[in-house]
Amino acid sequence: IEKPFPAPDQNTVSIEDIRGSYVILDDFEYPANQFIDLGREFVSVGSGTKGYYFAEISGRSWLGPYEAIKRYRRLINRDMPEEGKWTLLGRITGVEMVIPQAEKVKTITARWGWVVTPVALYIPGHTFAFYEADSEVGGNFAGEERMEEIKAPLYTVRVIPDDISPEGLVEIFAATIKEKNFDLFKECISPDRQRNKKEESLINYHWDLHLDRFATLYVHVTTEEAKIEVISGFDSGTGVEDFFLDEEQKEKIKEISGDVVEQALVFTHAWDEKGRQYGSPKPHYLKRKNKGRWYVDNFEQPF
Repeated sequence: IEKPFPAPDQNTVSIEDIRGSYVILDDFEYPANQFIDLGREFVSVGSGTKGYYFAEISGRSWLGPYEAIKRYRRLINRDMPEEGKWTLLGRITGVEMVIPQAEKVKTITARWGWVVTPVALYIPGHTFAFYEADSEVGGNFAGEERMEEIKAPLYTVRVIPDDISPEGLVEIFAATIKEKNFDLFKECISPDRQRNKKEESLINYHWDLHLDRFATLYVHVTTEEAKIEVISGFDSGTGVEDFFLDEEQKEKIKEISGDVVEQALVFTHAWDEKGRQYGSPKPHYLKRKNKGRWYVDNFEQPF
């Protein structure tokens, strides 16, 4: 449909005449014009005088591009607004009479409108995201497949050494945020803190907060020397009492006590662009098991 408005009149145009037709809606506002009716979720575009289109956002055709837009903001450009007037490309797939209003108390009557299934989203001045039915994530933003190829040369750290010190890991952790290296950011975090979708969602949430702080509050982080202690298990050679135990006794104690878990405490200092310290030193806790690699435990902690 070359000219979306005024929308085709349902009294003179049959759905069969325009089913499958593509339409570009420039005044798509989410979540401002979001509403629920008929047990489905829509975003209304239009008015009583111009006619309505109802973009259905209940399924993968919306979630795929929308999640891609969120990844773009998380990984590329946090300055992109989370809401506003976007452009939606969609296909007309039906016609419905609904009340295009989010409030529980309705102040307008039901309106006819053309149901639109999303195909792509365009965020003016930022990016374009499209639905991909065969993709597990449901969609991608423009250039996403080459994102790491483009960004990789800009990373100061690409791999976390197995013998990294607690202080070194905290420095890498901060660098991943500054450089928007989300994959390495997650590799810094304890596997015990990212075991399911709920915990992964929490990581995404705090990643966004970290990005915001590095963009607005501070630009550099320094660390103090780590303080390390054994918090569970038996660590041979760390106590005076070990001097009086033979090897067989030590092995027996290890077997009974289980994994050796160490905790490191590293305080950080954050600095703004003028070289002034921001706030007070912040505690970061790290853990490792059986002398393995260190991992950040309280990833939520600001710097």
